[in-house]
Amino acid sequence: MVWVAVISGCLGAVVLWELAVIVGLRLFDIKLPLSIAIHIYPRRQREMFAGLKEKGEDTFVFISGVLLWACPLFIGVTAYDLIFSIFDPSGSHPAHALDRIVGSIVVFMFMIACGIWTASREWNKYFHDSSPRS
Repeated sequence: MVWVAVISGCLGAVVLWELAVIVGLRLFDIKLPLSIAIHIYPRRQREMFAGLKEKGEDTFVFISGVLLWACPLFIGVTAYDLIFSIFDPSGSHPAHALDRIVGSIVVFMFMIACGIWTASREWNKYFHDSSPRS
């Protein structure tokens, strides 16, 4: 039963983060559909390109790679860790120890690097595939 709470909390945190980011981006005149938060890869990427292609590569990489990939992934893992530490009957899973905080920062930086790499690759693949061939 603990696993149901842990996984539900993790997925809930990810979806809430993505919805908050999409609503926040609307303040900056970047209109992405709210459905992006629940769609998976192929449809999600089509909607991302449709909403961000006129904004340029840097904006796409930041929004897609950092705000909608690395941050939700990190928030989901952190929510998983926090909920598991609350329900852990042995108490052997402290979420606030210094080594865990430093490790979390390192993992977050790695997730950001992976998100930037993935979004850059997606952008280049999209424009390479959609460019007219001579």
